[in-house]
Amino acid sequence: MLSAALALVLAGCAAPPLERPSFTPTDAGRIAVPVSRDETLTGTLTLPGAGSPVPAVVLMHGCSGVSPTHHFWATTLRGWGYAGLVLDSFGARGVRSVCETGGITSEQRVEDAFAALGTLATHPGIDPRRVALMGFSHGGGTVLAAAAPWIARRYATPGGPAFRALIAFYPRCEARYPGTPLAAPLRIHIGALDDWTPAPPCETLVAMLQRSGADARITVYPDSHHGFDSTRRGPPVRLPNVSVYGAGRRGASVGPNPVAAQRARDNVRRELEELLGHP
Repeated sequence: MLSAALALVLAGCAAPPLERPSFTPTDAGRIAVPVSRDETLTGTLTLPGAGSPVPAVVLMHGCSGVSPTHHFWATTLRGWGYAGLVLDSFGARGVRSVCETGGITSEQRVEDAFAALGTLATHPGIDPRRVALMGFSHGGGTVLAAAAPWIARRYATPGGPAFRALIAFYPRCEARYPGTPLAAPLRIHIGALDDWTPAPPCETLVAMLQRSGADARITVYPDSHHGFDSTRRGPPVRLPNVSVYGAGRRGASVGPNPVAAQRARDNVRRELEELLGHP
């Protein structure tokens, strides 16, 4: 099950409804995402040119913060007809990276994800019934946490907005079991050569979920390292000081694989059409 620490984090989340920003149907760009009365994050919203409300995807960055890769995903989503919100969990908190030092956990960012969902639900250009959560690495861990049914019950009020699909890229799966029934269908994408968040624990997790009747699937991409969908060019690089959970060591390789990245984009497009419907 998810850690007891998450229960403590979420225990203090209940609060009176927040005042959300108001939007026109075409408002996009940098927007405010209130998390609490004392804390407001920012995000970058992209919208396709559509005359009716469109489905949307909330994108959760990794441990080093928002990168060009996340904005590329948002641009790609817009080309498919989906809105994309790249949420920045770090900037407003004065954090640049937690890859080596820790600090903010994936579980703590669950509240950020649902704050983004609540904000998008007030946007007249977005269909609040068709919103997916998509996370990368550290943000992928947030997706797994958000899959837990008891977390969804805490945040998603009956008749209110809820995530319709959960997509995690190279999350850390060790010792994580969100429980069933999942809050929404779960899709995991990960590289076979990932030595930071290895694929086998994610394969084991998905198999456990499937045995429990959950709608969970995993795609493992050959010859692919952590961050295989990166827009950075060049060979994989070694990060000597990042912590590898459960391995008792530091250091991992990250790098792009353009062929696998394109395959992943094709797969995600099919998954979104399956789970959210065609825009």
